[in-house]
Amino acid sequence: MMFYKNHLRLHLTAGLVLCVLFAVLDGYLTLKGIQGDISLEGNPLMRYMMSRFGPLGGLVFEKALVIIVALIAAVVASVGIEKNAGWVYCLAFTHTTRNWMKRKKRRWVAFIPIYLVAAAQALAAISWIVLMV
Repeated sequence: MMFYKNHLRLHLTAGLVLCVLFAVLDGYLTLKGIQGDISLEGNPLMRYMMSRFGPLGGLVFEKALVIIVALIAAVVASVGIEKNAGWVYCLAFTHTTRNWMKRKKRRWVAFIPIYLVAAAQALAAISWIVLMV
């Protein structure tokens, strides 16, 4: 149980730090890139949020919402994996991956959503860097 709690804490902390770091970087570059013209934002959901809450408010709201959903998904999946909940194995796409997950507790799999969000934020920041150069 102690390993589980340390594993959970490590991945949640690392995932949250990466998400926030890249979200702040992407947010800063987005605001700098659009210079008040929200039509330059490529993500339609983000563009809607910016039109509704203003550029900064929309960015903060949408990025916080995505990070919170990813954290909740990671915690729920982590608890499910730890308790060998049957629904966890329904997430596996094939019979082979289901068996692979059942052979050993693959705790790290639960944190894929939060690391994917961090990676998406990093790619979005990189895209702004490329566009502004």
